[in-house]
Amino acid sequence: MFVDSGVAEEAPSLDVLQAEIQTTNRRLEQVRASAAAVDQILDIGLASDEVGELLHESRSRLPLQQDLLSRVAARERTVAEAKLDLVRMLDQHRLAEAADKPGLKESILAQEAYVAAVEEALEAEKQLATEASALTSRLDEKLLWIRSASPIDVQWVNDVGAGVAWLAAPGQWRLVGQAALRGAASHPVLSGLGVVGILGLLIGKRRFKRREAQLAELTRRFSTDTFSLTLRAFLLTVLRVLPGPAALLGVCALLLGAGGGFPVAIAWGSLAASVVWFGLSFSRAICREGGLAAAHLGWDARSCHVLARHLRWLIPIQVSAAFVDACTRATSDELYSFGLGRLAFLLATLALVVFLALVFRPRNGVLSPFLSRDGWAWRLRRVLYIPLVALPLGLAVAASVGYYYTATVIQTRLFLSGLIVLLGVAAYSLFARWISIARRRVALKQARQRLAEEREARERSEDADAPVSGEATPELDPQVLDVEAASEQTRTLLRIGAIAGIAASLWAVWADVLPALAVLESVKLTGATLDAESEVIVPAVTLWSLTLVALLIAVTVVAARNLPALLELVVLARFPIDGGTRYAIVTLVRYVVIAGGVIWASHLIGIDWGRAQWIIAALGVGLGFGLQEIVANFVSGLIILFERPVRVGDVVTVGEISGTVSRIQIRATTITDWDNKEILVPNKAFITDRVINWTLSSPITRLLIPVGVAYGSDVVKAHDAIANAVRSVPAVLDDPAPSILLIGFGDSSLDFEVRAFVGQLAQRLPTTHDLHTAIESSLREAGIEIPFPQHDLWLRAKDTSELATDTLGGQPNEALGPEGSPPR
Repeated sequence: MFVDSGVAEEAPSLDVLQAEIQTTNRRLEQVRASAAAVDQILDIGLASDEVGELLHESRSRLPLQQDLLSRVAARERTVAEAKLDLVRMLDQHRLAEAADKPGLKESILAQEAYVAAVEEALEAEKQLATEASALTSRLDEKLLWIRSASPIDVQWVNDVGAGVAWLAAPGQWRLVGQAALRGAASHPVLSGLGVVGILGLLIGKRRFKRREAQLAELTRRFSTDTFSLTLRAFLLTVLRVLPGPAALLGVCALLLGAGGGFPVAIAWGSLAASVVWFGLSFSRAICREGGLAAAHLGWDARSCHVLARHLRWLIPIQVSAAFVDACTRATSDELYSFGLGRLAFLLATLALVVFLALVFRPRNGVLSPFLSRDGWAWRLRRVLYIPLVALPLGLAVAASVGYYYTATVIQTRLFLSGLIVLLGVAAYSLFARWISIARRRVALKQARQRLAEEREARERSEDADAPVSGEATPELDPQVLDVEAASEQTRTLLRIGAIAGIAASLWAVWADVLPALAVLESVKLTGATLDAESEVIVPAVTLWSLTLVALLIAVTVVAARNLPALLELVVLARFPIDGGTRYAIVTLVRYVVIAGGVIWASHLIGIDWGRAQWIIAALGVGLGFGLQEIVANFVSGLIILFERPVRVGDVVTVGEISGTVSRIQIRATTITDWDNKEILVPNKAFITDRVINWTLSSPITRLLIPVGVAYGSDVVKAHDAIANAVRSVPAVLDDPAPSILLIGFGDSSLDFEVRAFVGQLAQRLPTTHDLHTAIESSLREAGIEIPFPQHDLWLRAKDTSELATDTLGGQPNEALGPEGSPPR
């Protein structure tokens, strides 16, 4: 019984699969024959309506890409289920005895044959989808500038009626309902969760709107405004506009597995309508009163009101037109596409013309508050207004005279371009607000620090007349960030990043439409570099790759200059790290940006570092011998930044040079000495030579003050007087405590030594002055003498007369007594 039923169930399936594989192979041969015919037509080189009709006919005979993808997806699920059944049967075979189920082995063999047939059918359908997609893309590129339909006439009206009858046929919609039920039954959990989620979004829509208004109110107060409010408002806006587009997206998901026909056309129409609905509804939602644009991003309130008011009537027209147009273009019958689809396109385009004319008026349009009255955009606003309105109107005219395919392709890309620009501006505004809040936070923190410093300065105002050291100290405070400069650099980086992102996205949208962009790739500037085995090491450099490299270098330079400011303002300012650490992190980030730009640029021009390793090795040897000092200094600079034995702001002594580290660069480190001279010290010296860092781990240093008192002085009294003088100097630290020691007996004094500690290196000389003054005054008041060096001179000679004669040049000295004795 088991064997008979299993074979009976699988044998028809195998026959059906073999028939499907043969059908797929025949369609694949037809596609290949069409590709060969297209090659012959294009080789002729004519550009006429006849050629256009032939190409369009070839395009219409191709299977729909949506149907092929749906069949591949369905076939992949069938393969997975068949393999799962095979695994179950193998498990049964291992657990059961042959006597109990004698036909199980034959069933396993039949299932294996079924799995092999299903996999063969899947591979054939994948091959068909790949080659059909390639030929479709090639034809679409050629057909863009060729007439695709006949001009609008009386017959077109009949075609529109046929399309309406097709779209409104009750039998067709019964197929849609059945396909949707089958899709829901195959995924009951996901379908149920989707329905519950959409209902939840609909129920919470009013609550989302109220909460968004509360967040907008919080942004108006300085004490409660944070960037998280903007993120929450963004999420609430998305949730508020999501139910309708999500429902259409769910319909698309349920119908895509139907296999083809009208349900699949409805699926692709639902997908197109969902995208248009979400994009326009989100734009309207952020422009409403109290919405994201006005309350959080700082957009002009009147401009937002105008946009929201006109988007209200534009949304239903565009969504309906997108649905109808996508449905008709998803069918293989051009009658519906050129008839009803073209009507939907014309209505949507004319509505867009009216919208653009009302919204972007030169006098008081939505862009007027954003344009500088002295800028070129304001002076050319009337000139730019005409093509802005005339372009969609021209597309409507082109579709009317037969260039329907061209008009739809350009219109779709114009819509995507508008969304890209809007999203780019919104993203720039979001980041600008983030930077503004970060700037405000850092400025507030620095203001509080300044108030604390001023308060401390007032408390120590009695020391205002304290002497200064007389040595130059560089204007260097790495703890304080220049907020204004960092904010301006960050805005510059954001603007350039937004422009680059928008430009790259627009290029991706229009690259396959504008053939001029492909011309740059065909212009070769250099040939390919080959190795000994004729393998390509460096591919040919084209004008397009060189253009990309130039743009990348420009972006890298801008990022290297401005990205550290963004890092400091947004990230590093949040952490309690010292200025030297901030400088090291910022410098390393700059190096990483430059290295990444160089590697990426090398990749764009085709340099494969793995295959060009012999070139790198040769360069390494050359650098090692010819530029070894420069390389050594560069590596030493990296060691300094990573290991940080020396930081910006440290006071160091290298050899005979002492001063404050002001900059650490690739080759050398700049030290500003006490004469305010900037000295460039090679980085290698900080690694290989002996370096004294006075402030590496602690700024506390010790002063040694020698003090001598006269012999015969009271040692205890002198010690107490010196100790009182040391304690009277406010800059001397109590911890570590100062000490006064009698360290020796000098030639003319009892030698004491004062060992005192100061908290900052800049206090050493002023504190030394204060200690000398206080000690001298204290010893004088105590009556203790500070001696000066005294020396006794003894003259010794055998004959004083000879000494006198030699001293007076051979003449006797009358001032001396007899025999040279001193006078009485």
